Amino acid sequence: MCQINLNNEFRSFEPIGKLMKYRMLTNEEMMDRDRCEAAREAYETLDWFNGQRNLEPDTFFASPFYYLQKMCKKYDIEQNDNYYIEDFKRFVTLEKNEDYLNMNNNRAQYLRKEWFCLKSTKEHYQKIFNNDDVIYYVDSAHKIGAFHIIPKGFGYMPKCKWLLDDGMKSLMVIEDNWEYIKKFYGDISFEEYKSKFCLEDAYCNGKLRKELMINFNMTWDELFLTLRNLADLINKRTLSVIHKLEESEKNEQRM
Repeated sequence: MCQINLNNEFRSFEPIGKLMKYRMLTNEEMMDRDRCEAAREAYETLDWFNGQRNLEPDTFFASPFYYLQKMCKKYDIEQNDNYYIEDFKRFVTLEKNEDYLNMNNNRAQYLRKEWFCLKSTKEHYQKIFNNDDVIYYVDSAHKIGAFHIIPKGFGYMPKCKWLLDDGMKSLMVIEDNWEYIKKFYGDISFEEYKSKFCLEDAYCNGKLRKELMINFNMTWDELFLTLRNLADLINKRTLSVIHKLEESEKNEQRM
C-alpha cells in the first residue's frame, strides 16, 4: 500500500488507468491492496479475523474490473458490435505479436488490462470511461472500505459461485446461509455481524437496499446512478472503518 501511494507515476493516472496498472503488477511488485501489510494490520486491529485462520480478505463490494468488463459488453450488444473480443484479438495478434488462441489465462488477463489502457479502447467506450459516476465508483472501490473478511472458499460455494465479483449479491448469500456461515465468525448473530463489519448502511429496515443492486439490463442512467450509490456506501463505510481504527488507537493510548 505504501509503495503504491509513494509511486508518483502511479498517482498521476486517472482512476480507471490506475486500476488497470495496479492490476498488472505482480505480487512481488505490489501485493493485492486488500492483503497488504497495512490492510492486514487494520483488520487485526478491528478484530475482523476473529483469531481464526479460516477467514480471508477480499474485494467485496464488487470488482471494478469485472463491472467495467460487463459495461463494455453491454455497450457492444447495444451497438450490435463485437469490439471487446475482436479488437482485443487484433491487439494481441498485431500489436503484441502473440498467439491469441494459445495464450494462457494469466497472460490473457494481463494483456486485457493493457488493452483497457489504449487510447482507442477509451475512445470507443467513452460513454463508460468518461462517465463521472463510473470514475467515482472505480476510485472508491479499491479503498479499505470496499474490502471484507469472508470465509476461505466462500466464492466457490455452489450458491455463490457466479456471484464472486458482486458483493451485494454475495451479502444475500451470506444472509440466506447465515446459520451455516456464522461459525466462521464466532457464532455471532447476523445483527452483530453487520455492526462489527460496518455493513449497516447496506441495509434499510433489515433488508438489503435495492438501489445498491447492479443489473446490467438497466438503462445506462439507472446503472450509473447505482454505481454512484454503491460508491457512496463504500466511502461511508471507509469513514466508519477509519473511525473505528482511531477509536482503537485512542483506547490504547489511555491504557
